[in-house]
Amino acid sequence: MEQTRIRLLVALFKASRDETVKIVGSVPESHRFKQLAPGKATPTWLLGHLARTVDRLILEWTLQEPPVFQPEVGQLFAPEHAGGVAPTTNPDDYPDWDTLLANYVTCTDRAIDGLKQLSDDDLDKPLPGDMPDAYRERFPTILSILRLLGNHDAYHRGQMGLLAKLD
Repeated sequence: MEQTRIRLLVALFKASRDETVKIVGSVPESHRFKQLAPGKATPTWLLGHLARTVDRLILEWTLQEPPVFQPEVGQLFAPEHAGGVAPTTNPDDYPDWDTLLANYVTCTDRAIDGLKQLSDDDLDKPLPGDMPDAYRERFPTILSILRLLGNHDAYHRGQMGLLAKLD
């Protein structure tokens, strides 16, 4: 059977998600709030950020589905340049680790299921959701979002893995 572009992209997205879940499982509880410097990402923030990114870019803006995160929780995991707040080392500022992991899996599972319904013709279409103009310029098509997500997850997965190893 011939692979379509969307099937290949969804398979890559799923593989990326599976690798992220493995890394998340390797982060010791003692390192979940490890930072290289004040205001920098922690594994907890990174996990929430990865979930929020899929929630916003795929569920809301690509598939036009209701988000998993409420806006005030989502802002905890947005980068400062996107209106978020700097990461902290205070556990009370965030949902617990297991909740964040469950949200990440829920977001990615819903995204995978929804993306499977798209065709190759959809890849070159603009995102149908209501998104800020600055994002629409950065992500003009569904394909542009899917290209970004694999790299985005891998980048932050690497950060998480490194922070998990620090003494």
